[in-house]
Amino acid sequence: MISCGTQYCSSSCWMSAKAHIVSAVLFFVLTTYQGKCATLKNQKAVFQLNAPDEYGTLSPGTSIPPLDSFTLCIDIRLRQNNMKGMTAFTYNTDTKRIPSNPNHDLGIMVINRKLIIWLFHQRINVQKNISLANWHSLCLTWSGKTHKTYIYVNKTEVLSKTLNSYYELGQNGSLVLGRKHSREPDRLRVDPETFVGDLYLFRLWDHAKGRKAISQLNCEDGNVINWDSQQWDFSGSILEYDDSLPCCQSFHKSRFKRSGNQGDSSASSDSNTDSSLEETDKGTATSSTASPLGTSSDIASPQRLDISLRGLRIVSLSTPVKNSKYW
Repeated sequence: MISCGTQYCSSSCWMSAKAHIVSAVLFFVLTTYQGKCATLKNQKAVFQLNAPDEYGTLSPGTSIPPLDSFTLCIDIRLRQNNMKGMTAFTYNTDTKRIPSNPNHDLGIMVINRKLIIWLFHQRINVQKNISLANWHSLCLTWSGKTHKTYIYVNKTEVLSKTLNSYYELGQNGSLVLGRKHSREPDRLRVDPETFVGDLYLFRLWDHAKGRKAISQLNCEDGNVINWDSQQWDFSGSILEYDDSLPCCQSFHKSRFKRSGNQGDSSASSDSNTDSSLEETDKGTATSSTASPLGTSSDIASPQRLDISLRGLRIVSLSTPVKNSKYW
């Protein structure tokens, strides 16, 4: 018998190779399409009351460059009201800032359900209620050319403001999710007052998006900071899977759509191939030796194996995705 390391291979070798390949494909299908999606788009950060050691920070090696214009978006869901205020995130660059100073380079806070924005150490009061138990998509844009900032809630502009001079967002600052914080030369000082609710899909771009772009913004990745496991570290077990999150479902739908298009474009050739394959099966059924993985002629045909795997891919992507009422 010729070994599998040579140019030719026996039926038993083909059986072994096919078994390994089919097992690998099944493992990929089961682990990839069971409701999981790329990066952190199927996970939200859940912040509980009286959990001061739980927060999120940028991972080592992830930094923010100097930005004279930018767009920042984050989705929040409050689970309780707090008269003292709850902080979605803060960004600071100044290590000499007085810890008791409440202002930050950049930040979002909700006080008694009212939205508060920190921008270049200035507090901006937004007369917009943030209701409890509902998701809200918050976006902030800044243009250094026009000195204007625009604030959007659920893709609708709620405030525009012109600042009195040119500002640039400082580089290499510290960003903390769910907390106010201050910087020291060798560490962060994190405020014990916790955000109570859920945070999701923090993204940052290096340009100011316009109204139309914001209104059409769904699951686009940020080109500076993205909701990605490689860019974020979380202290405590605050990440929670949620298949109803909109960008998790968007990920699946795009994968299904691409697979469907591929299936349509190759339908004719697959049909012809399957037809000829069926005739081959009939012709070889009486002359081939049966095995658990198919006949010996099946095993010795790489074309048959490729067709079988393509058929498996199409079947595995046919699971429907439930609709989301998130936005």
